[in-house]
Amino acid sequence: MKILVITPIFPKKHETLTKVVNSFCEEWSKENTVEVMHVYSKYPDWLEYILLKISNLILNFRGHPLYLYSNKIKSEMINNNLSKNLIEFKKKYPTEFISSKKAIKISSKITELISKKSFVPDVIIGHWINPSILIINELKKKYPSSKTAITIHVDPKRLDHVYKNLTFKKIFNNFNFVGFRSKGFMLNFPGNNQMHLCPSGIPSYFFSPVDKKFNKKMKICFVGHLAKRKFPDSIIKALLLIKNNNFQSVSFYGDGPQLNKIKKYKKLSFYINLYGYIARKKLPSEFDNHDIFIMISKKEAFGLVYLEAMSRGLITIAAENEGMDGIIVDNINGFLVPAGDYIKLSKVLELIQSMSDNEKIKISKNAIKTAKLYSNNQVANQYLNNIHNA
Repeated sequence: MKILVITPIFPKKHETLTKVVNSFCEEWSKENTVEVMHVYSKYPDWLEYILLKISNLILNFRGHPLYLYSNKIKSEMINNNLSKNLIEFKKKYPTEFISSKKAIKISSKITELISKKSFVPDVIIGHWINPSILIINELKKKYPSSKTAITIHVDPKRLDHVYKNLTFKKIFNNFNFVGFRSKGFMLNFPGNNQMHLCPSGIPSYFFSPVDKKFNKKMKICFVGHLAKRKFPDSIIKALLLIKNNNFQSVSFYGDGPQLNKIKKYKKLSFYINLYGYIARKKLPSEFDNHDIFIMISKKEAFGLVYLEAMSRGLITIAAENEGMDGIIVDNINGFLVPAGDYIKLSKVLELIQSMSDNEKIKISKNAIKTAKLYSNNQVANQYLNNIHNA
């Protein structure tokens, strides 16, 4: 099968943006030919200069660095069946939504590139609404027999005016498949298309055998950018509310603007460990030294780190009505609390603290069982099968 992918985010290995599309494409390329069109944002030179000057502020606000691709190599062979091309999307300002005129121009450029390779796509898949949806809408006119799919990474409520316009123009009707990175996004979608969840998968090295034993004085960990929307300090606040606190420590893996806030907590009944950034391949062994994983973020589409923690048997606590709702079932394979609600979090921690070892091990085993449904290979193949059958 020949697969054409349109995406504004397709980072290199050293770049810390989400690599969800990279992961899908690498799996698909094992049995298919995949062409990726990385449609990057190109700003006026003066604006790119300013954006680079305030890159640290952008990092703190967005949770990941700013990457500009104007001077990067425009094409790259990633493996024998996977290649990437950089296509510029000229923007006057960062939040500009693609126009029909620009979509036509970019789709023509894509057609020119793949025609040179005699590449006629069987499937055209887009990630992120902007700019992918209108580009694929134009490509569909040139390749009418191709199946088309778009996967939504941002809550439609946050782009309400955009979705109303797309729905009014019946753009979504031109797609065989509409995917969502979370159950909440699906519920907020205004259209009546056939809809599917499109979760990410985790690498096989997270699935090495695990025989989880829980410490009497349990250890908690948080892994991620220490951003305000992730509420890392809510863990400390929750522990301070527990009267008979029997937790040994809280370990934070990651950097960010909330770090100084965490450092201000002194002379507590439990330890606070600050480890900074950790490479993904080192996570399994770090998880194995902990009992509970907590990250009760808001605006969380789909967090792989939750599944990674669950794969190692940690009791995992996430935010309800966010990306893990529907995957984590409260008090079955983990726990859910409202985003940032440290009072509710303290109640859950008190409950876990009161559980017998057998009760904790039952949740741990359910977590491992759930995580095994989300290997890289399984989710990528299911995603492609859903599109093929749409």
